[in-house]
Amino acid sequence: MKCPPFRIALCCCFALAAILGAGCTAKAKAERHLKRGDEFYAKNDMDRAKIEYLNAARRGSREPRVMQRLGESFLKEGDLEQAVRFLATARTLDPTNIVVHHELASIFLSAGTKYYKNAHEEAQAILKTAPADTQALVTLAQTSTSKEDIAAAKKQIEAAQPSATAKGAISFALGILAQNSNDLDTAMAQYKKAISLEPGQARYHLTLADLAAARRDYATAENYYKSAVSLSPAKSWDRLRYAEFLLKMQRYEEAEKFLRETVTKEPTFTRLSIS
Repeated sequence: MKCPPFRIALCCCFALAAILGAGCTAKAKAERHLKRGDEFYAKNDMDRAKIEYLNAARRGSREPRVMQRLGESFLKEGDLEQAVRFLATARTLDPTNIVVHHELASIFLSAGTKYYKNAHEEAQAILKTAPADTQALVTLAQTSTSKEDIAAAKKQIEAAQPSATAKGAISFALGILAQNSNDLDTAMAQYKKAISLEPGQARYHLTLADLAAARRDYATAENYYKSAVSLSPAKSWDRLRYAEFLLKMQRYEEAEKFLRETVTKEPTFTRLSIS
């Protein structure tokens, strides 16, 4: 028996209302989760905020700030896969967010040379809108390894130099390019210039120390390792580079003493090996 047309139309209306109602309900629930997430985030309660934001995301929310906050939360926990997932979503939703580009570039750099291309792309995305962003310029230098890329990066960095506020970072980036070109004398000179311009940057001291150690200039290396340590927070993995240097020099007692002093200053830094 055929169903009368009006009954078919009525059934369709009910079905459409149910679908629309479910959609509205999901959206309303997502908005409630977002609101609660924002409240917890304002109180610096990221654990609860994360739960609410994840619930909002499962219900279809794609707020760029929420994707960024979730990515940053996973990054803090060391879950790089999930961090990249959410930060990449945030980047897609808001390509102008420089902070997200920096965070992604940092993750890709830490993942090794296999991901240098990804970090290079993030740096270039930043430099399109902020040509003098020194952090992006340093990332550009770090990820330029071919002769062609090094030449292009050097030209780009030198062009940004007049408008860059952190002049030391420019010299540091040029030093990295020189080191990548195996021009080690120029690299040393640029790192020293960077330190003279921004003496408080532990990273510059540490990089120069590493290069000096690689060239077997151990006296220079030790001086700059020590200055890097003095500029670094107690809970910093950079401090371990000095301990590694002491171990390579077979100065075992000094290495153990330094590590014990570090743990004493920062007791939560328990992953240090002093055995």
